[in-house]
Amino acid sequence: MISLRCCLPLCVCVVEWFFLGRQLPSLKSQGVLAGVLLTAGVYIMTDPSISFEGSFMGIVWLNVWFWLLVFQMTYGKHICDSVPMSQWERVLYTNALGVPWTLLLFFFFGEHHTLAKAEASAPMLTWVTLSLIFGVGISYTGWSLRVIVSATTYSLVGVLNKMATIAFNMIAFPSDTSVVGVMALVA
Repeated sequence: MISLRCCLPLCVCVVEWFFLGRQLPSLKSQGVLAGVLLTAGVYIMTDPSISFEGSFMGIVWLNVWFWLLVFQMTYGKHICDSVPMSQWERVLYTNALGVPWTLLLFFFFGEHHTLAKAEASAPMLTWVTLSLIFGVGISYTGWSLRVIVSATTYSLVGVLNKMATIAFNMIAFPSDTSVVGVMALVA
């Protein structure tokens, strides 16, 4: 997932160029995007916990996830540029689009049985409320950024966020860390 996520800005810039009529990145920007991909590859190759063995269906679903993400990044920018909506309308619209799928998964995986057995408590309701508030805040912030940057830049910011997550993981679990991996992450 990390390597595919790092490929995302390269793919999105081509899809943006092809479907949205945007310019391809300059040679300098292309070099930077290739550098992100290269250093992520070095990190992946040096991480001892990453295994390249997997099932065929795992690879299929990874590709489905990746191409849906490419579509989502590009289409999200298209919506920002062509559909007149307020910031809150974008946030509520995209979150509302997720509700049917979430409910479908909720019933498909039997979560409704777990919920029926759960007892509501003040701490639980506090965490659920905080989760909702932070989720809407993340969505609002994401749409705010999408309005002012290209889909490629937005996807690159997502890669940088993943790198920050990996850095936190390296601090929390230093035994899984290599010097080369840290240098690649910093690069």
